[in-house]
Amino acid sequence: MSLLIIGILGTLIGSFLNATAMRLVRRETWRGRSYCRTCNHLLYWYELIPLLSFVWLRGSCRHCHGRIGWRYPTTELATAVIFILTWFFSSSALGIRNIFFVSILFLLVLTDWEAGVLPDVITLPAIVAVGAINVFLAFSWISFTITALVGALFFAGQYWFSRKKWVGSGDIRLGALIGFMVVQLPALLLALMVSYIVGAVVALIGIATGRLKWHSRVPFAPFMAFGTWIILIFGDHLLTYVVG
Repeated sequence: MSLLIIGILGTLIGSFLNATAMRLVRRETWRGRSYCRTCNHLLYWYELIPLLSFVWLRGSCRHCHGRIGWRYPTTELATAVIFILTWFFSSSALGIRNIFFVSILFLLVLTDWEAGVLPDVITLPAIVAVGAINVFLAFSWISFTITALVGALFFAGQYWFSRKKWVGSGDIRLGALIGFMVVQLPALLLALMVSYIVGAVVALIGIATGRLKWHSRVPFAPFMAFGTWIILIFGDHLLTYVVG
């Protein structure tokens, strides 16, 4: 499949994920047409073309001239880039699977970033869907079930030990979901290691630049998603290098 097609698909999916995340955190229905967040005017299809509409409208609503946030084109462009990289570095047999997995992770990143929530309405159906896909692809159900349990218990332990201060209950389900995605226990451990290292580096940079304080709460789903994404596309090479 052409990388251009993958990129276009990425912008479309990115636009959908962005709208879905915003409706989830605002507890709005998934149905119904999109509308301007400033004047509530219903938007037409040509006002919703990923990236192009933002440029054509010059970043403002055609009706009330309210500013359209940079979140929209940024999310659409980021999804396109992630899709292209995922498809390019994935094996032909796992490309579509990995793009689907990445879409789920990116949706959770958006909800966690905006409202600090990982909705069960996403994670629980995703766990079922990912498990079904793994069974269809003939992965060992024993392997990914054990890995999912370890992922869930890892965050459940932190949840209990810190009395809900370090992680939330949604992170427990996210840990299980990631375990289902990476299938193997060594891959999960590597994903966690990458996530915590990247998270620590970002936090230290934030503290050094004054953007964060030592007790600031930082959404962790973006780092978990990044670590999982790295394992999905480079996992075999990294495991060979680390484990031998």
